[in-house]
Amino acid sequence: MLALLILISLPVSSEEYRGVKQTKLPSGKIINVIAPMIKMHFPDGTKALRLRYITHVNLKNKKKLKIEADDIWSMFKYNVEKMGYKIAIMAAYEPWKGNFKNAHHSGFMFRLEKQNDGQWEYLTKIR
Repeated sequence: MLALLILISLPVSSEEYRGVKQTKLPSGKIINVIAPMIKMHFPDGTKALRLRYITHVNLKNKKKLKIEADDIWSMFKYNVEKMGYKIAIMAAYEPWKGNFKNAHHSGFMFRLEKQNDGQWEYLTKIR
């Protein structure tokens, strides 16, 4: 199941669309992710791996989003570390409204960074 996550993410544009894949999390919850994961490169040289998924959790409920993100992270972490990244982004998006080409959706991102002691820390703070 962990190897399956190497192929998943949500698209930025229709060119990145590769298909929706249902993935079962350790909690038993099933989420929809869209392939592929996205390798991000920032102007300052920072690199991150981003996984995007469709959530049915209300985006205003940050505590429930964080619980879901923790569940996803328990699997996504394997891929991030295997690929050598020190920054990971998990982006939760509402289901699309409209057809794919003209879709509108809102989202919320969690950013994690590997610390010097090897532990991962959420940089996105939830109140």
